[in-house]
Amino acid sequence: MKRLVVDTSNLLFRVASAHGKYHASEGSAEDQAGLAMHSALITLRSFYRKIKPDQVALAFEGGQNWRKAYTKSDACVSKRIYKANRVTDDSKVAFYDLIRSFEELARLHTSLVCLSAPSLEGDDVIAGYAQHFSALGDEVVILSGDKDFIQLLKLPGVSLMNPDDGKLRGWDKETGEKIDPDYFMFEKAIRGDAGDNVMSAYPRVFATKIKKAYENEYDRTNLMNHTWEFSDPSTGEKRTYRVGDLFEENMKLMNLFQQPPEIRQLLEETIKHEVVHHGQFSLFHFQKFCGKYKLKKIGEDVTSFVELFSSTGLNSPHREETKAIHAEKKRQSTLKF
Repeated sequence: MKRLVVDTSNLLFRVASAHGKYHASEGSAEDQAGLAMHSALITLRSFYRKIKPDQVALAFEGGQNWRKAYTKSDACVSKRIYKANRVTDDSKVAFYDLIRSFEELARLHTSLVCLSAPSLEGDDVIAGYAQHFSALGDEVVILSGDKDFIQLLKLPGVSLMNPDDGKLRGWDKETGEKIDPDYFMFEKAIRGDAGDNVMSAYPRVFATKIKKAYENEYDRTNLMNHTWEFSDPSTGEKRTYRVGDLFEENMKLMNLFQQPPEIRQLLEETIKHEVVHHGQFSLFHFQKFCGKYKLKKIGEDVTSFVELFSSTGLNSPHREETKAIHAEKKRQSTLKF
């Protein structure tokens, strides 16, 4: 089977950002959110037609981040809370409400597979989905502008497509050479991620030194045993870090193959459940959603979206089980009345 998994938040905020760049002063926050959803749906339909997948899965963020919980615990080496640098933006409230509303629509009233669990990030469920179905021999296309998914390209049958231009990622823009996913992750764990507030394991280290450490065990041992001192600007506390300790923690936080065992188990359970327990397309609820968010043009052209929202699961090996689940839900609903 060919499967398309979509980084939903990334897609929505990318089109919102592109729209806001040129129309930042036009309309309310709700109007801006509606315009972003309009663009996101058009984009999603376009890639559905281009890729022609047998199944479409949408990934959503969980509300309780396991990475934040870990970095708030005593076990955290860096003592730096994951994504604590993110500032709450009240102007984005309408977007978050829209995403929650869209997830409810997609989960209950379309046949799209919706991937989410309270403690998991969207990156986790996308990676878990790709790993699960790659192991079964399926082709998986990830639709996201997040280059962190390059690490998943070592999986057979997995590709990463940029929603901005439809091009496949995984090649160095300067050299044109294919990026080594393992080296990509090794360097990332050394560099950290300022955007997610993940500390560098070795600040200001030269790229040549990282490359040598990756290729040579002796150089890697020396690099991992290097220590350096950090002075916390907020408290004045001085801490000494060993590169190897921070590297291992960064791998836990950023390597989508190395989450803690209980998270790996939750991922597997979530994916197995969601690919079976998806909804059925309801034209009524889709049009209701369009009306709520003023998606007038989408509502007028609703027939062009029917295939996208209703075809997932037709070729699924779980289709009979899914039908039985819906039949039982219908029976239970009838008994209530």
